[in-house]
Amino acid sequence: MMCNHKEIDVPPTVPATGTFRVQALAPDTAAKASEILQDNHDNYHIYIHDLGLHRFLLSPIHFGYAIELDQPLIVAEALALTAVHDSHFGEVLTEIEAAAKTSDGAESLINLQQEIYSNQKLRETMKFDHGVFQVRYGQVAHAKDDFMQVMVRWKVKPEDLQEKTAKCLNYTGTNH
Repeated sequence: MMCNHKEIDVPPTVPATGTFRVQALAPDTAAKASEILQDNHDNYHIYIHDLGLHRFLLSPIHFGYAIELDQPLIVAEALALTAVHDSHFGEVLTEIEAAAKTSDGAESLINLQQEIYSNQKLRETMKFDHGVFQVRYGQVAHAKDDFMQVMVRWKVKPEDLQEKTAKCLNYTGTNH
C-alpha cells in the first residue's frame, strides 16, 4: 500500500535520505508504526483535539520522521501544526535573540542543565498542574528572567549545526 493524503503507510525499507538512516524494518514493526501514526492522525489531529496538541508528536518531530520515512501526509501535518501554532513564545524568543547578541553562546549543555537544577525558582515553576504548558505557565510566567539567562547562553551557528545537534542528541540520550 502507498501512503496518500489520508493514509499513513511506513514501508519496511525507506530511502536513504536525511541525516539519520533507518535500517530496514521488520514487516510487523512497519505495520505497527503505520497503525500508531494513523491512529494519531485519525484521533488526535489538531483540528479535532481541544488543546490543539497531538498525543505524542510535535511539529519538528513530525517533520523529521516524515522526511526520514517518506510520508507526505505527515509532512503536511507538520507544516499545518507550524502554521496554526500560537505565537505565545514570539515575544520571549525575540527578547532572547536580542539578549543573546551579547553572549558568546559557548556554555555547555551540562553546565546549563546543572544551573537549571540548582535554580530553585526555575525548578519550582515547573508544576504538574500546568500540564503540557509548563514552560509557558511556569517558567515564562513566573521565572522569565532566570529562564532567559539560561536560554541566551546556548547558541548554534550554522557552521556548528552538526556538532551542536550531536551534543544535544548525546546529552539527551544519556540523561533520560
